[in-house]
Amino acid sequence: MFRLLLSGGESKKPAQVDIGQEILCLAVNNATGTVAVGLQYGEILVLHNVGEYLRSFHNGNTGKDSFLTKTTMHWHAHGVLTLTFSDDGKYLYSGGEESVLVAWNVTRLSKNFLPRLGAPLCHLVTSRDVAKAAKVLTTTLDNSVRLVNTAK
Repeated sequence: MFRLLLSGGESKKPAQVDIGQEILCLAVNNATGTVAVGLQYGEILVLHNVGEYLRSFHNGNTGKDSFLTKTTMHWHAHGVLTLTFSDDGKYLYSGGEESVLVAWNVTRLSKNFLPRLGAPLCHLVTSRDVAKAAKVLTTTLDNSVRLVNTAK
C-alpha cells in the first residue's frame, strides 16, 4: 500500500491518503486546491478540496473524507510520468511512455490527445502568461523540446 501524506503546516501532523499503486509524479494547483497523482498503471488520481480537507483534519475530524473528493481518470497504458495543471486548474496535462500529450478537462472529465510526439514524455510545463495559457512545453526522453499550442 502506498500513502500520500498531506500537510497544511510545518507543525501539524500530516493527513494520509491511501493509494493502491506506486506514485510516479504529482501536480498541484494552488488556485483550486487540487492535487493530481500519476500512478504506475496509467491512472491519474485527482484530489479536490485538499485545503478544506486539511482544515477539517486538523480540527479533529480524523478519518473522515467529507471534504476530500477523489476522481480517477484513466487513459494511459503505462505509468503516468509527468503531470501539470493549467494556471486556472481547468485542464490537467499528462504524458508518459505512449508519446502522447493528453489534455484532460478536469470538470467535464473529457480528454483530447496530441499523438506521435516521437518519444516518451518526461516533463510538461504550462505557460504562466495569460495570452499564452493554451501552450504546453514538452520534453521527451530523446531530448526534444516542443512548444505545443493546445487551443482548438
